[in-house]
Amino acid sequence: MSVQKAKDFLVHIATDEAASAKARQAHEAALLEVASELGFSFSAEDLQAAMDDMGSLDELSAAELQGLAGGRARRFYDS
Repeated sequence: MSVQKAKDFLVHIATDEAASAKARQAHEAALLEVASELGFSFSAEDLQAAMDDMGSLDELSAAELQGLAGGRARRFYDS
């Protein structure tokens, strides 16, 4: 598969509701299968709730945003 075809696919699943739902279901199924092989047991709903909760870990707090200066976060340099 060419890189352009892969990009076209990503645009398609990002812009087509039915394709997006199908891709999401396939992704969840694959993750659940890997988790099961590794000894973890949970539902697709549990996985989605965990991913929603973990998404908030990527966000900076208000204090961290204020500490940003010159492209560096102060939290890494304050002791």
